[in-house]
Amino acid sequence: MEVARNCSTGFKTRADFQAGELTTRNQGTSCKNGKLDKTQLAKLRRVRGVSDYIDKVLTAPRDLWDKACTKLHNWVQYHGSLPREESADEAERRLGLWIRAQRQSIKRGRLHEAQLAELSQVQGMAERIDRCLAAPREQWDRICTELHMWVLRNGTSPRE
Repeated sequence: MEVARNCSTGFKTRADFQAGELTTRNQGTSCKNGKLDKTQLAKLRRVRGVSDYIDKVLTAPRDLWDKACTKLHNWVQYHGSLPREESADEAERRLGLWIRAQRQSIKRGRLHEAQLAELSQVQGMAERIDRCLAAPREQWDRICTELHMWVLRNGTSPRE
């Protein structure tokens, strides 16, 4: 067997090194980012010791997401409104920033249907999700129409 040239890697052979690179660096990142299809995941799961690693990579972020969504739900239940990211209260600000991150994930198509459904259960979030999912042109047209109607009702343009 050929010995790996870079002895600091901790792998004894080039095959060990390549297998280690496949599992730990590239595939872990691909799993996290949802870039592996079902066939690729199934193949990796058949490799001894890799299945647990993949489960950990895939479930750890979801567990964190679930905890944050639960915190958001509890916040809204207690306070009756969604948290604001510009709040002086640290907990409220963190949740407000988390909501912003979720909106970005929705716009980029990174939230799973189950996550969208769970987030929609939080009072006030269904409307925000719908706005995020609307095509940008539709959203712009809707806002423009709302602005037009506001000016007609008030006789002036809104001020900041």
